[in-house]
Amino acid sequence: MNYAYILRCNDGTLYTGWTNDLNRRVHAHNSGTGCKYTRTRTPVELAYYEKFEDKRDARRREYAIKKLPKREKERLIESRKEAQAVYFEYGSTEIEYLKHKDKRLGEAIDAIGHGKDS
Repeated sequence: MNYAYILRCNDGTLYTGWTNDLNRRVHAHNSGTGCKYTRTRTPVELAYYEKFEDKRDARRREYAIKKLPKREKERLIESRKEAQAVYFEYGSTEIEYLKHKDKRLGEAIDAIGHGKDS
């Protein structure tokens, strides 16, 4: 599995990257071996991620996210929180209804990478 992700750094900035091992990569960022940018901004926390089967898709998404202004990245992060709340509160039938009713929420639910009943 491959991931595009956003970290929230200790100074409030956001860092976007991609990896094929999300836990290892976040740990590397927090131990100071992740990248130059996060090295002086630890601790970092995982704020958002999307799953991809293909590495190229994860890298394309990373690039697209990096081009977004910070407020749009914050919206992605918030939509992920909303989608996770929906995922844990509702069954699959209700989730499908909500996905069709609210496109932004639907995209965030799909980005989680799994369904309620799987």
